[in-house]
Amino acid sequence: MITLLTSIVGLIFWILIIGSVVLFIVGMWKKSWKALLCSGIIFLPTALYFSGAENWIQAIALFPVIPFAMSYYYFRKKGPSNIAK
Repeated sequence: MITLLTSIVGLIFWILIIGSVVLFIVGMWKKSWKALLCSGIIFLPTALYFSGAENWIQAIALFPVIPFAMSYYYFRKKGPSNIAK
């Protein structure tokens, strides 16, 4: 039972990582601030998990800053009038 739970948690973990990477690539390709924002939000649970590490892997917790910053940049570039579109 515990191994099943562990494998389910691991599967969810990898789905979040892959989903975040896919949304990051789509956001960069289409210059979509919404896709980049979703990418950062999806990667947050993974980043919070790695923030508890005791070594250099703790730096992975800073990765969501990249999509959030790029999302803000594209949002400001297009202007706030495009929120509803």
